[in-house]
Amino acid sequence: MANRTMDEWQHVIDTWADATFDQDEWGILNHLKLKVEELEHAMKNPALKKPSIEAADCAILLFALAGYMGFNLQSAIEAKHDVNLSRKWGPKNALGVIEHVRALGEE
Repeated sequence: MANRTMDEWQHVIDTWADATFDQDEWGILNHLKLKVEELEHAMKNPALKKPSIEAADCAILLFALAGYMGFNLQSAIEAKHDVNLSRKWGPKNALGVIEHVRALGEE
């Protein structure tokens, strides 16, 4: 089970999520938002909750969302990372976030 590819995990998780939950893409997104909050709590209190478990919950929900919306998460990650590799990156902001430098008019 531990040696599955991302594509295999997407299929397994999508099949399980479809059979287990009655959520549309908005329900999955809202569920993900809750799990990100739990991840933040775990990172602040690792003795109470393991951040790795909460991060895994977030990943599982991303796979479920991709399956529900009909895209392959691995392919999307590969395409997006290629874009990120070509970008220029700015300085760290007050929150510790480093974002790409946006072209005029780019969102």
